[in-house]
Amino acid sequence: MRMSMSSIATSFRGFIPLFLCSIVIAIGNAAIVFLRVEPSGVPVSLHYNVYYGIDLIGEWWRVYSMAAVGIAIVVLNIAIVLLPRIKQLTRMLVAVLTVACQVVLLASSILVLRINL
Repeated sequence: MRMSMSSIATSFRGFIPLFLCSIVIAIGNAAIVFLRVEPSGVPVSLHYNVYYGIDLIGEWWRVYSMAAVGIAIVVLNIAIVLLPRIKQLTRMLVAVLTVACQVVLLASSILVLRINL
């Protein structure tokens, strides 16, 4: 069964608010990182664990990776949802999990920035 682009657009309409929320969070995450991180020669902490403390240290530019991963997740999941043979439940699950991933990445970015500043 082939779906036309209009039927895909109609079935995607219910997910637009979720993906818009994901896009806003991803752009906000990138903006926070780009505004707060300045190039330096000093290694920065990239991960904090409650058991071991700071357990990953690296170059300053690696802080940008969380924002980049967030944008890549949004783009990839929108492409997946636009595939014609995807069922409605799968579309909803992808949309909800995209928002959840963005929230986790935003929290991680904020906490990494707080550790370093």
